[in-house]
Amino acid sequence: MKSNIASLLFLAFTSILFSQNSRQQKTEQLDSLFTRSLSDNETQPVVNILCYVENEVAEFLYHRGFGRIAIDLEVQASKEHLFKTASITKTFTAVVILQMVEEGLIDLKKPAFHYLKDHNVIKFDSLHRFGGKSFGKQITIKQLLSHTSGLADIFEDARSKFDAHVMNNPQKQWSAEKLFELYYEFHVNDLAKFEPGTSYAYSDVGYFLLGLCIEKISGKSLAENYRKRIIEPLALSNTYFEYYEEKTTGIEQAHAYLGGLDVTEYINTSFDWAGGGLVSNTEDLKTFIQALFDNQLFTNEATLNVMIEGEHYGYGIDIFNFEGNTYYGHLGFWGSGMFYNPKEEITIILSLNQTEIPFSFSDFILNIQRIIKH
Repeated sequence: MKSNIASLLFLAFTSILFSQNSRQQKTEQLDSLFTRSLSDNETQPVVNILCYVENEVAEFLYHRGFGRIAIDLEVQASKEHLFKTASITKTFTAVVILQMVEEGLIDLKKPAFHYLKDHNVIKFDSLHRFGGKSFGKQITIKQLLSHTSGLADIFEDARSKFDAHVMNNPQKQWSAEKLFELYYEFHVNDLAKFEPGTSYAYSDVGYFLLGLCIEKISGKSLAENYRKRIIEPLALSNTYFEYYEEKTTGIEQAHAYLGGLDVTEYINTSFDWAGGGLVSNTEDLKTFIQALFDNQLFTNEATLNVMIEGEHYGYGIDIFNFEGNTYYGHLGFWGSGMFYNPKEEITIILSLNQTEIPFSFSDFILNIQRIIKH
């Protein structure tokens, strides 16, 4: 009997020791990956990396910051620092829309025109032109959420014009109305990709329309909807809608770069609005994506199932396949990423704060996954 007890204690001890060694090894490998990924390259600097990596099943947690918050600031980047979430905001916007669907305020099958027909700036007769025909009044809420509306994207399809406008007006305070004024001025409405519902093409313009629908139907600002429906219920104390509400935390923002340009320092990015305007940190985004899949944001479990339907993109959420492993989340233009694997309870939140990353972002994610899974 004593021999059996001793054997069991030895096995338990060696198991704990192996687990501790495994966690330490993973930590050292991640430290090495992130440290060597920093770069002082003048045209493509990776000044800071903020990360949250968790494998709940393996009881592994890694939460750190690397580098400095800006090229010309000797402030060490920490895990608490904020960053521009960019298109991760679309997941928040989609959650608000789907909450309103649950409340009977929005019908996914109805066209956006039904809710915005009285809007002064949105000219639905010319919003979407394809093949000599106008389809603006036919675009549904579902198609806007899933990027199947066919709407062209002002940031991509008129990129040179838009970038020039921003550089000539770096501190311009934007609004949805000003964005649509430029949308028509640049004739982006004439660049529609296909008839609504027949294919897929990513478009921030669709999310601008969703933001306007939220404001019109609720009678409240988009910032207030984010706050009352998501930010406050989840106690996301370091998340706020930049340029559209007061900063709610004293923690600094790690600077984002467009090549060698310090965007945080020189550019007002309020043009991101409903498609990308939230600022947050890795801790808050971890809380958000885990709460979403823990069904804390919807009344009905079926709503989440509808949100994540699709092969590559659901409603405001990307669907990734990393070496046979399915993750849900979103990428962001300013070098951010949010990934969650509900099957294995793996969470990866990243910010590299660079739009022109000097290495493969997908390979970077794959390396992180390989480290934490082995």
